[in-house]
Amino acid sequence: MRRKSISAEIKSAVFYPTILVISYIGVGLTYKFGADTVLSGAIKAATLFLFLDYTTMFFDPIMNISRVIADLQQAQASAERIVSLIETKID
Repeated sequence: MRRKSISAEIKSAVFYPTILVISYIGVGLTYKFGADTVLSGAIKAATLFLFLDYTTMFFDPIMNISRVIADLQQAQASAERIVSLIETKID
């Protein structure tokens, strides 16, 4: 059970930051291409702000889902411990 708990912690420690990095890469790309587009005069700065806001709003639910998945992995390890205690024969 210790191995399963450690495995769940490692998975949650890797999964959430990975999603976080991917979301910030998306926001960074929006900044870069948006700034280039604003400087070329194709769009206004207010439009860029809206795109940045939409990008952030797009990744918020993904971040919430990744947190829930990490919590579920920890809960699964805890549930396995509880089941093993229930199934233990009384001495």
